Amino acid sequence: MDSFSTGGGDAVGKVRSRSDIIREKNILPGDVSVSSDSGMIRMDDVVDNVMVEGYFGSYRSFMYGLSRNDYGKWEEEQRDDNVAMEPVTIRTIEPFLSDDEVASILKQNHHWLKEKRITDIELCDAIDKTYIPRVGKSGYAQLTTKEVEVIRKQLLQIFQFRISFKQLDRCLRIP
Repeated sequence: MDSFSTGGGDAVGKVRSRSDIIREKNILPGDVSVSSDSGMIRMDDVVDNVMVEGYFGSYRSFMYGLSRNDYGKWEEEQRDDNVAMEPVTIRTIEPFLSDDEVASILKQNHHWLKEKRITDIELCDAIDKTYIPRVGKSGYAQLTTKEVEVIRKQLLQIFQFRISFKQLDRCLRIP
């Protein structure tokens, strides 16, 4: 591995190992170090571990939460893959936590990374430009009750948790 200077401020002169990912032209802040074992930036230097562990229970739970925005759905997808292994869950990555602690973690951040809600304008625009033309109509007034229900069901399935029933009813002009 090569070495490089961190440059700038009071960190001038410190020499750190460089991995293939961190290029020589990249300047690291003085409080960020590179692991001599892996050549990667140490997570402790860029993540507030006390906050992470307080909120998620542990750093591993935090990493799990970063990549899973719907725990139940992801567990189902793993089971559908027909893999012989147990699905990866908070329980499997944090086996030392009590059931109460696991339940607390899941309750606290069950959908913390869910995609943002869709605005009425975005939803109505999607209906106007995509769903109404699919049924061969040019406007809301031409839709039959059955067509409205089909569109409603499709939108609820596609945008689950990102739209509300009231919002959908407004955009489909359902009283």
